[in-house]
Amino acid sequence: MSRAQSIADKNGCDIETAQRYLDLVEEGYTRYEASVMSGMRDPDEACDSTPPTNQLGADHGN
Repeated sequence: MSRAQSIADKNGCDIETAQRYLDLVEEGYTRYEASVMSGMRDPDEACDSTPPTNQLGADHGN
């Protein structure tokens, strides 16, 4: 079993996504960056329940 296939199996993604992840890691990206950039996972802030600080309609003194 190839490394890409092993990663694909463990992460529930296709082998092309896993290979893109490996390529990005090899290029010097962190594992987190590579997993987001390859589409293997969503960025952490997408899961954050904290409301944004720049809400529409906020008074910014303009």
